[in-house]
Amino acid sequence: MRSVLYLTKDANDDNLRNLSIVKGNYLSSKEKSECYVLEFNEQLSFKNTGLRVPLNKLGEDSYIELAKELKGSGKSYREIETILNEKGFEVSKSKLQRLI
Repeated sequence: MRSVLYLTKDANDDNLRNLSIVKGNYLSSKEKSECYVLEFNEQLSFKNTGLRVPLNKLGEDSYIELAKELKGSGKSYREIETILNEKGFEVSKSKLQRLI
């Protein structure tokens, strides 16, 4: 096989799936070390959220890295909560404050 993909349900959100590239002959290590976060909808199709999650972080809350980036760019916890909720993550301002 030249490539192998692995699709799993997200541990934190039932509407999200994680697409991992397990094997790819002509892909960089970075491509194989991060999975794509896909939104699964009622029409049984997928939409790319634009988020990438390191494979070793899949069991954790997958939005933490994005939240840290947003905080680093000067966003308030309330703004980060709104952005993450719009992307399909169920997170509160108080949980963000504890995690970050």
